[in-house]
Amino acid sequence: IVEIAQGKKTKATEATEATEAIEAIEAIEDTDSITPHDITTLWLHSDLALNTDEGLPVNAKTLASTLAIALDISKEKMAKEGLINWGKSSLRFRHYSPYNAYRNAYDMQRQVIEKGSVICLNIDSQDFARTRRTIGLYQAQGLGQLEINHPLLAQKHPATDLEEIKVKSKEIEKKQIEKPENNALMSWLENKNAKQKTNREERQYAEKMAEKIKELYKQARSLAGIPYNIAIGPTATQWGRINDAGKQYQSAGDDLQNALKAIVFNRCRKNNKACRDRFEDTDKEWSIATIINDKNTTFSDWLLKNLKGQSGQVVSLVAHLAQSDLKQQRSKA
Repeated sequence: IVEIAQGKKTKATEATEATEAIEAIEAIEDTDSITPHDITTLWLHSDLALNTDEGLPVNAKTLASTLAIALDISKEKMAKEGLINWGKSSLRFRHYSPYNAYRNAYDMQRQVIEKGSVICLNIDSQDFARTRRTIGLYQAQGLGQLEINHPLLAQKHPATDLEEIKVKSKEIEKKQIEKPENNALMSWLENKNAKQKTNREERQYAEKMAEKIKELYKQARSLAGIPYNIAIGPTATQWGRINDAGKQYQSAGDDLQNALKAIVFNRCRKNNKACRDRFEDTDKEWSIATIINDKNTTFSDWLLKNLKGQSGQVVSLVAHLAQSDLKQQRSKA
């Protein structure tokens, strides 16, 4: 009976001790939260290089005294448990040797506290306003940048407010940049940007048409029942005439369209012998039957339909791509 009673007492004691342990852990977790007035946080936005009075790189033992000098912290402000709260700090050290291109050699090795580290000081945060400061060595090279008491670190689990960021980004998008009046540089940049956009769109359209021209030749051979190495349809020279017409009439209009019709339909005036000699038998090649998008057509009909309303630059580019493809096929044959 005594043994059973002692066993029950032991179990009760164990339960009490477990409860006390849980309460102690919760109390420790509560103290881990960073309150606004008991701790000052230093958030490194770049690597931090510090040396002691002897000129040696800092380590865990010498960091506190070196920081006190760099931040002008007096001994009266330091807590009894020390300047740095190691339980809430997060530090990473690294070392490297920067390369000097002028001397074609490496400089002396640097030991630094890595960017992103957080140093918590046992000092009332009201003694430091939220500021961005630069301390330590190699400041001219971007080292030593830190922020004191950043609000992001004033909570137990730091996190960014994504909703707030989205709202701000939308507000920025809504703001319209005022356009300066009669600004020559702005006008030149806008014209240049518009021209580049037009050239890019025209290039894309021409490349699309060139792919369809390949399909026209393929279907024409299929309908005629001739092999790949036998020429059919408009020749490279005839595409060259289309190219010349596009260069001659740069703007889209009736002049360019009439010039294209004169080439593919051999429309020359009766008294214009030079025109008739130049475009002799042209219409025979352009009138060869083919298929595109499951519809019967001819090279001439397809050309006039798809290049109608296009600028001379587009016409020239389409003709150039078709001409280059025919020459390439002829070289392979």
